[in-house]
Amino acid sequence: MKSIKKFLLPLVGLILTAPVQAAGILELADEADLIVLGKTVEVPNNSAKTVKLSVAPEIVLKGNAGASPVQMVFLKPDPTRLIRSFGPSFPPQPGTRGFWFLKRLEGGEYTAIPRAGQTEILTLYHKQSGLPVPNYWVPPVGLSPVELLLESTVEFYRSNYDGPEPGGTKGENWLIQSLAYAHLYGAREEALNVVDRLLHAGPSNERALGLLIGVRMSYDPALDRLTSELDQVDERVSAGIARSLQYHLDIDPVRGPALIESLILFNRQARIPYLDTALAVTLNKLPLGEVRLPLAALLLDSPEEDAVRRAASKFYGYTRLAGEDGKVSASGSKGRSRLFDDGRTRAYAGHDKDVPSAALAEFWKQWWIDNQAAVLKATGETPRPKSSQGR
Repeated sequence: MKSIKKFLLPLVGLILTAPVQAAGILELADEADLIVLGKTVEVPNNSAKTVKLSVAPEIVLKGNAGASPVQMVFLKPDPTRLIRSFGPSFPPQPGTRGFWFLKRLEGGEYTAIPRAGQTEILTLYHKQSGLPVPNYWVPPVGLSPVELLLESTVEFYRSNYDGPEPGGTKGENWLIQSLAYAHLYGAREEALNVVDRLLHAGPSNERALGLLIGVRMSYDPALDRLTSELDQVDERVSAGIARSLQYHLDIDPVRGPALIESLILFNRQARIPYLDTALAVTLNKLPLGEVRLPLAALLLDSPEEDAVRRAASKFYGYTRLAGEDGKVSASGSKGRSRLFDDGRTRAYAGHDKDVPSAALAEFWKQWWIDNQAAVLKATGETPRPKSSQGR
């Protein structure tokens, strides 16, 4: 069986007692003595202090379930307070199917691992069945524990989807986080297999999520599809893709600039909201100067004011750091003559809101026309084609 850290991911369709952050799930995995997929078969009378459950295991993912059913006990915070839950009230009715993450007690019973400082049971329910894991879902044969859990997140999302919603469909964030953070548990390959199936799925909403998660994971097949599919996805998801490019994209030094350029040129027609601004931020991940500036020049034509200001700041940053030879030193330009730094470049730094974005664009476009050859000569590069010069 694979390491427990590889298959305890932020899981939908489960009952757990841990924060819904990746680190909390990993902590839960380390502490669990027993993890099972199973149904509650009995909900006996409960005392003022405890809630007891019995669960019949269907699949054991970690540990030894021993005699069936597994007996569980949950301590109430105090006699007057109920154990809190998300979904139908706790305790669940007999026949409730879920994933259970359990710690063995001295008496042989099990309890759910408590959320830090709390006694809180988090439950997520499928719309179609009302169960954490519906009876109609049959785990595919031959899957490893990590693959089984990842597949269940897709099923949970599908069972709750009934069209685009402003706040997102129930289960969407669980699916995104489960796959996007799988690499933290050594499960990137398993997660990408699921992403591939989403990218080739029939429903457009699933393909869109495949794009979003693939971008979060800097997955080339998803990145390759952006210029042909991004303008076809729901605006809420396309905004998420833009943010993923901004915050999560791992730039390949060879392929990265070409990818960003293709998206900038694509967006001149597509006009995906916020995409230009997100791409302007990703330029910070590229080398200052010969790689970054031609792309910043393209963004000077953006209708997004913030994108133009961020592009202007890339030029300003270069002029402040480049020495007399036009090269950027690791120690900056302190104590050296600055070839491009002067009062005008400082006046058009990009951060002064009193300077209109149109004026910034006009100034830096002309600056790039005047100085591009000198910048590229200093760095040993050749001028890019006109389509990449922001003219």
